[in-house]
Amino acid sequence: MLLASNPLGAAAVARTQIERWSYNRIVSNGIEQEDGVSTSEHYTTIWMPEGPKVPAGTVWTSLSELLHGRGPLLDSARWESIDLADPQRIGASREIFLHSLTATELSLRQVLLGVVSLTRNLGSVANSYHPLLEMPLSLPSEVRMGDSPTAVWPLNLEMLSSMGEAVARYGAAHLSDVEKLASGQKTRELVYSARSLEAFASRRGRAASTAIRAFEAERQHLGDRFAPKDLAQRELAYIWLNETAAILASWIDGPVSDALTVASSALRAAFWLWLEDDDRSMVLARTVVDQTARLRVWRVKPEKAENIEARGSRTSTRDWIDTAGWRRLSILNRSLGEFSHTSLPATLANARAALSAIQNQDDAHAEHTARGGTLNEIAYAFGSEISYLTRAYHPSLAAAFESVLPYAGVDGTEARVEQWLQRCWMHRGLTLRAN
Repeated sequence: MLLASNPLGAAAVARTQIERWSYNRIVSNGIEQEDGVSTSEHYTTIWMPEGPKVPAGTVWTSLSELLHGRGPLLDSARWESIDLADPQRIGASREIFLHSLTATELSLRQVLLGVVSLTRNLGSVANSYHPLLEMPLSLPSEVRMGDSPTAVWPLNLEMLSSMGEAVARYGAAHLSDVEKLASGQKTRELVYSARSLEAFASRRGRAASTAIRAFEAERQHLGDRFAPKDLAQRELAYIWLNETAAILASWIDGPVSDALTVASSALRAAFWLWLEDDDRSMVLARTVVDQTARLRVWRVKPEKAENIEARGSRTSTRDWIDTAGWRRLSILNRSLGEFSHTSLPATLANARAALSAIQNQDDAHAEHTARGGTLNEIAYAFGSEISYLTRAYHPSLAAAFESVLPYAGVDGTEARVEQWLQRCWMHRGLTLRAN
């Protein structure tokens, strides 16, 4: 996500990782969070021995704040959404790179310590794991990515049809070395940086290969109903949403501009991760809901919006949703919340089932389309608020915007959102927590 210049995607992935591996570190070492100590302070304390570039609590807080459309990393979202990742303004992205990479380094450090622990349990010779404990959080890079944009392009059908096979072959040499290593054979001698780059290429190659197989399986399963043009149309609609939001954000100041900027970046990243069958797409879907409700409150209840903004970091997604008149989305908010934070597998399964339940009743494939359907409904709600704003600021832009989107116009999107709200309300009693 960093290489694709998407700060919201990077924040979602990095925060998920540091939460997961902080939990692992806490449980593994029996560290209790004392009364009166915040999560941020606790994270800073437990990771302090690793000497991160930025305190872990600061990293977690800043990433979380960005996902809620506020905080010190907001400039990075503006750089990506409004300035189109202008290389002349790359300084605006420095902090998101620093915070995301620090979270990743700490997470990988805990993974490494888990390997050490496993090695000890297997009774291996002590010398075999001491070098791992001496490794720093990061090593200097000796290679450059170069001009290889295909490695980070979204894995849509068009991209996979034209160059998917080539991307899938990116990591062939690395996988060959892994197989040789496993069988005790000699591998190529590469410096650490080159090996790391090949591992990344292998990861992207496997993702492309999996996506190709998934599209083929869908083609065989659906037969005549397989409609790749529908996916392309959805992607195009999202692009229109995101770019129109960014145009509006460049004309407007304050919290409304922030909400448009963050939602634009988040929806873009959510779609990319959804294409890769990644649950973290729902982390970003929650951000889009959060910011859409924020836009609605500023439109219909500006005085209450000012009061909520004044709470700063104490403001929750639920505050915006309830004040927007969308309390019926409570089951959706709770479900997306489980995807957003470290949850038990059984709880995540219940959250996924809830998303399936609130799909259209005539959707025979709801179990398989829950995340994509959820993302689409959220996008429609976002589009509704964009329609209102474009009508207020630029009628001709509003006409153009509403002429190219399905269910275009305020009336169409409002009706669609109302149906969605009602379906969510019908399933408000679903239980998410595992027994």
